[in-house]
Amino acid sequence: MHHGKRSARLHVCQAARFFSCDRLPSVLGPIVVRSFVRARAALSPFAAIFALLALACVARADEPAPSTSAASNGETDDARFGRLKAEGDRALAEKRLMDAIKAYKAAREIREDPLIAGRMGLAISYFDDPRAFEAAAMMLYHAVRDAAGVSTQEKDAFFAAYKRMRKLVCKLAISTNDANARIDLGEGFKPRYSDFFTFVKRGKGEAIAKLDGREDIRKTWDCTGDQDIEIKFEFPPAETAPAKTITVVEKGKEAVKIVHVPISVENPITTSSKNRLSILFGPNVVFGVAPSPAYGLSISGAYKLGNWSAMLGARGAYAFGPIEGNTIDAFSFTGMVGPCYRERWFSVYVFGSMNIVKWIPTTPIPVDFNIPLRVMPGIGIGARGTYSLSNKIGLYGGGDVTILPSDVELELTSQDGLAQVWNGAQFLLSVSLGLELGR
Repeated sequence: MHHGKRSARLHVCQAARFFSCDRLPSVLGPIVVRSFVRARAALSPFAAIFALLALACVARADEPAPSTSAASNGETDDARFGRLKAEGDRALAEKRLMDAIKAYKAAREIREDPLIAGRMGLAISYFDDPRAFEAAAMMLYHAVRDAAGVSTQEKDAFFAAYKRMRKLVCKLAISTNDANARIDLGEGFKPRYSDFFTFVKRGKGEAIAKLDGREDIRKTWDCTGDQDIEIKFEFPPAETAPAKTITVVEKGKEAVKIVHVPISVENPITTSSKNRLSILFGPNVVFGVAPSPAYGLSISGAYKLGNWSAMLGARGAYAFGPIEGNTIDAFSFTGMVGPCYRERWFSVYVFGSMNIVKWIPTTPIPVDFNIPLRVMPGIGIGARGTYSLSNKIGLYGGGDVTILPSDVELELTSQDGLAQVWNGAQFLLSVSLGLELGR
């Protein structure tokens, strides 16, 4: 779990560094010329006042320091970081926003710090330039995620500014099936993680994924504000070179032909996506064929076509009597077929089915009595969740409901007429657990 937190922290730091180092130099200049403080989007007056008062106290507690462009001889990184942080705090307390941003930016180039990110994002959020909203949202996200702030008022100010920025941008999540892919969001191809997120301004945009030896993939988005947008890039498997035949001839011996079979170098994530067929099997419980639950087994197969798959399955279950005082057990069998839609670990499916209910006497019955076999069609809907053990094996659990054209009824017929023994409902409920192979 600690490793997962470090990875998530590194991921956000990389994304925040992308904004602060690559984007801000081109954004700060135009902001100085054409931006103004947005009155209608300002923070809550109380939160802003408390935050600025806190920073003013911090600024007065620090000694005056030289400008960000001049460093003392022999100054350590820690000392320079503290000096730049103090400069930014003084500038922000005095509402010299551009000076505060420049000082905080220089400090973040030395070391990532969620408090610096929050104060820098707070300063940027005051400007009315759409090109700054993305950077402010990422830095404020960093601060809010790590609960940065020296006081409750400052934490509230970070959170309020982040909520305001989120209404003006969208969170764009990018994923690929190959870690070597490069992504261009409009500023040139840059190597990134195969999965990352960033913030984008309102409007339409385009992302291009590039991978050596494959065709570029282009996908677009349309941000209207305060949205979570997800884009997936799925590269096809790389083409393998044709097999080569090498003939070795040695004096006095017959020629020996050696066939070289090329070894696939496909990305393991891409290879796993080639699994088309999956099998699910395990125990299940059926309710509705008898007064007591029926226990049995189920098996189904699915042929995948992207997120959709075609499902074919069957299950059988046995319920032990007596039924209404009669020494009778019940056996049910259901065959079903239908489409299934899957998104990550969760799937839903609908199906048509043929249902057979057979009541089995456990003691002899009179010769003139008969227990008929019930055969009924049905339609149903179900849901299933899967927990991955590996890229080919998982555990699943789910349930479904089958609606029948009439009630399930146990009747005894004889020469004297019909005698109803038990009347069930017009639907069957099934709950199942098991293994999924070939995910």
